[in-house]
Amino acid sequence: MIRSGRLALTFAALALAACAGGPPPQIYRLAPSVPQAAAIPAAGTVQVTAVHIPDTLDRRALVRELSSTRLQFDAAARWSAPLGEMIQNVLTTDLQARLGSAEVLPPSATPPPGATRVTLQVLEFAPDAAGTVRFNGSWSRFDANGAVHNFPLRFEAASQAGDADSQAAAMSHIVGRIADAIASELRTSSVR
Repeated sequence: MIRSGRLALTFAALALAACAGGPPPQIYRLAPSVPQAAAIPAAGTVQVTAVHIPDTLDRRALVRELSSTRLQFDAAARWSAPLGEMIQNVLTTDLQARLGSAEVLPPSATPPPGATRVTLQVLEFAPDAAGTVRFNGSWSRFDANGAVHNFPLRFEAASQAGDADSQAAAMSHIVGRIADAIASELRTSSVR
């Protein structure tokens, strides 16, 4: 009995030493992207009210798809904030750069009557084993009159396989492309 207790304490001490002995994790964030052209406003106020991500991505560790059935969570590379929250904030900043900062409200603001609400549904957003970051999802526009319009989104961006810096940069680039698509549709819908 005493021997098994000592053995358990030894294993616990080894486990703690293994956890404490490694280098601290690297912290990453998504970054806004510079638009291709100057801001062109859409009619009315816009707000990104929600970003929905799957549970497999809703974690601090960066995620990579090793195969269609196998994921890798990188314990050495962590997001600086919850991924859905980061996407929402960067998408808002990217839309402000494309539509004008007065036209796009921050997520925490109270929208005026008649504002257009935007949501993003993420189904897939991670690099594969070769490093290609794939985004699959959709965005929805909720108009003041209650109409809902859905738009599918699919994007890819190259990154270096297994490199967290490259993964974060490619994901940031894709969020910028999502902002381009949303801004284009909002401008088009405002002239219809």
